[in-house]
Amino acid sequence: SVSPTNSQGDDAPGIEDEPRKTMQCQAVGCTADLRLDGKYCMKRRLCKEHLKATSLVRKRHGPGLWRFCQQCGKLQRLDAFDGVKRSCRQQLERRKAAGVNQLKQPSCAPSSSSSMCQFPMLPMAGLDAAGGCVTTHHLQQQQQQQQQQQQ
Repeated sequence: SVSPTNSQGDDAPGIEDEPRKTMQCQAVGCTADLRLDGKYCMKRRLCKEHLKATSLVRKRHGPGLWRFCQQCGKLQRLDAFDGVKRSCRQQLERRKAAGVNQLKQPSCAPSSSSSMCQFPMLPMAGLDAAGGCVTTHHLQQQQQQQQQQQQ
């Protein structure tokens, strides 16, 4: 006698008839299948819509409102946020203390009216020790100047 097989050819009867477990969003009332939204949504257990929501009620966490923090990568209680910001107060303070929000302007200025360098930055670079812009263009210029001085 031949034993029944599933669609993959395994000898486990009945597996093809069992529905696949869906990963659903943890927002109350949302039935979105997170497998369709990708790995990021599956990891956070939130659909794309609720990742961007200003507030949501979370399943199995009572009546409080929550928001997804883009810095922490997790849901936080709504009172942890200022206004409609998408990063919680704690993460904003950490970034402020680390100086991340203070943009450094490169000291080079191309001939155009823009104060930013028009040349692509090196992935590992940014500003050199003197605060000057470090780009492939500038490194090539420095190498040419050094070669000319050696001649």
